[in-house]
Amino acid sequence: MKHFTLKWQVAIFSTLLFLFSLPKISYAYVDPGTGSYIFQILIAGFFASIFFFKSALKRAKGVVEQIFFSRRNNEHE
Repeated sequence: MKHFTLKWQVAIFSTLLFLFSLPKISYAYVDPGTGSYIFQILIAGFFASIFFFKSALKRAKGVVEQIFFSRRNNEHE
């Protein structure tokens, strides 16, 4: 069995100490504005991903057209 180094022992001990020091009951609430904020983040991420994939597809299409159509034009000349 491998022995843990001192670095790992300290990391495990600190993690366990932190987890056991947390309270069991939390008296917190979620602000009503939090839902709309999360919704805005999701919508922005959705449109950003659409823009990213659209621009990446356009760039890939341009590279493919440049490779294949430049060869065809050179063969006919």
